[in-house]
Amino acid sequence: KELVNLENATLLENDSSYIHPNSRGIPPETKYVSKAIIQFSEGNLAEAEKLLIEGKKASNIYWEHLGVGKDNVSLSIIHEALSIIYLMQEKYEEGLDELDEIITIFTNSGSAENNIYIANFNFVKAQVYYSLGMYIEAEKLYENSINSQIQFIIRTAPSLPELDRLKLINGLSSYEIFFSKFDKLKNGTQLAFNFRLNRNGLLEQIERLQSIQKHKEGENSFLINNLE
Repeated sequence: KELVNLENATLLENDSSYIHPNSRGIPPETKYVSKAIIQFSEGNLAEAEKLLIEGKKASNIYWEHLGVGKDNVSLSIIHEALSIIYLMQEKYEEGLDELDEIITIFTNSGSAENNIYIANFNFVKAQVYYSLGMYIEAEKLYENSINSQIQFIIRTAPSLPELDRLKLINGLSSYEIFFSKFDKLKNGTQLAFNFRLNRNGLLEQIERLQSIQKHKEGENSFLINNLE
């Protein structure tokens, strides 16, 4: 049996017994992604891919030992890195598989806060499908992503200060991208207008409601002060 050193985990290949990773150390995905970034920056995509595949294996062992399993949100970082490396090498099937892994992880987390990540990765999948000429599949994912992002704005934006709200919105997908795709997507132009109107309309409504609330708070403060 081949002994494979996985930095903070020693695995006996093809054996269920292994020396478990040190749970107090840095998770394997962090180490491997850091190393892969160095290789990526030097243009060594194949080496970066190799490191990330090894890292995914080590990370699965690490988290399964801790009783978390493959649906741990922490593993999304290595799947995302692998998806980028695959797509840059035009390994589209492998890249899409990694994106599906990420979406599954965030879906199984059961947290509504992770819905925005699902929306963003669906948007990336849509971009890949579009580049492959799979326009029907791309449009479905674009629409799904847009609807999820709008729901996220409705749920999250009202409680944020104006600057944080703008940061949130700027971090979402851009509707302008659809105007350059309308000739390929059946409802591309409509998607762009709907997204822009919904997003901007929601922001204006939130700002108007907050302004009314501040005005009421000001009136209440004036009354309280007079009563005192």
